[in-house]
Amino acid sequence: MPAAAFEAPEWFRPAESYRQGLIDRATERQSTLPSMRVLARQAVTAMDDRNWRSAIEVYQSMAGLQPDRPELWLKLAENWDRYDDDSRELLFSALNAYTLASDDQTRLAAIEYIAPWLDARRDWRNAINAYREWNRLDPGSSVVADRYGFLRRSHGFRIITANVTSDQERPRLCLLFSEPLAGARRTNFADYIRLVPDEPVEIVASGSSLCVDGVRHGETYELSALPGLPALSGEQLIGPAAYALTVNNRSPQIGFRGNTYVLPRLGEGLAPLTTVNVAEVRLSLQRINDRNLINEVVAARLGNALNHVQSATVTGSSGELVWQGSMAIDGETNKTQVTGIPFADLEAAPEPGLYLLRAENADDSDAARRSTPGTQWIVVSDVGLTSFLGPNGLTVAARSLEDGTPMRRVELALLSRNNTVLGKASTNRGGMAEFAAGLVRGTGGNAPAAILAYGEEGDFNLLDLTRPAFDLSDRGVS
Repeated sequence: MPAAAFEAPEWFRPAESYRQGLIDRATERQSTLPSMRVLARQAVTAMDDRNWRSAIEVYQSMAGLQPDRPELWLKLAENWDRYDDDSRELLFSALNAYTLASDDQTRLAAIEYIAPWLDARRDWRNAINAYREWNRLDPGSSVVADRYGFLRRSHGFRIITANVTSDQERPRLCLLFSEPLAGARRTNFADYIRLVPDEPVEIVASGSSLCVDGVRHGETYELSALPGLPALSGEQLIGPAAYALTVNNRSPQIGFRGNTYVLPRLGEGLAPLTTVNVAEVRLSLQRINDRNLINEVVAARLGNALNHVQSATVTGSSGELVWQGSMAIDGETNKTQVTGIPFADLEAAPEPGLYLLRAENADDSDAARRSTPGTQWIVVSDVGLTSFLGPNGLTVAARSLEDGTPMRRVELALLSRNNTVLGKASTNRGGMAEFAAGLVRGTGGNAPAAILAYGEEGDFNLLDLTRPAFDLSDRGVS
């Protein structure tokens, strides 16, 4: 069979099952079936009488007795087409004729049933492949060529849409195709892409998308895909497609890096603010004193970035404004800028509690006012806390964040969700303290929620007990 032969495995398999079923039935009835000559006369009579159902029965018997004769399968397809052109048996009969054919004339007769059947049922991929084969077998048919071209343009391998990803440091232009692309290892997609103005870019193919990385913000490009660009299925893009795409500047962004909120008590203590296309920020610092912290723990706000509503809730319920001001940002357009905010400049003598640093765009535009502020929880401390929950209770370890040494005489308070002090303890020479098992078995409002730690010279830290713990049971720890 030629290389351009029609293939549709999901249909050929049931067609083979249909063929085998007729063979099995004919084998069972062979002793009672008339001869092939008699069956042929019966088939002609049934067709002359336009009794398509009877003709089908006869040709099914004939195909079962002599299953390798493609002309019998063609006759079976013809009668199925007249009796019920929606039947799968019509397709199966034509597929068997096509598979058994030894010449293009027989293949053409079979594909004339196959292609319209698949087309009518909107099996576009297989219909396109069938019309391709039909067009190959009968190149002079303008009707077939027109239908084949229409299906390729409307349902074949094509570009669905083009889009621009501007809001990142390295913007990209992407084309989304209707089906997966050919493997990048055997296809140089740069041969099929044209970019005006030309840039030193990278072409990246993944799945059904083809992207151009390395374009510049603020530039308008014409991105073209050329005919012949291959799909994984073997289909190729029919004609050229060109798109005018503008890479906008990145939208203004403000945020803090990560959710870590402990700044060292010793040293510079910078809170890293990340911005994009922001010239100035308004800063405010609020303090939540140690006795109000449990509200933030229970509300699961600690360590998380807050939106406008959540930030306002903290301000209105438990926060105390201790500093506010503004800061200019010196950054390159469309580049991510990281600016360290010295905490000591905002609060020279931190008190026990937690601080919430908020940064918002100082621009008075509507877009700036709608943008989400950046927020960062901060506690200034040298006390690092770790807890271990076991059958004997809760063990807490306190070590210096500066050098890792155990911290002695750190006063610990175990708080419940309803802000009750469940117990107190002090770390020993090894920096360890324990709370009895009974103190950590409470439920509801009495469930343990946090540990507050008070070190020497006003040092303070807290440990949130409501977050998921590390389960070490699969590592031999029980």
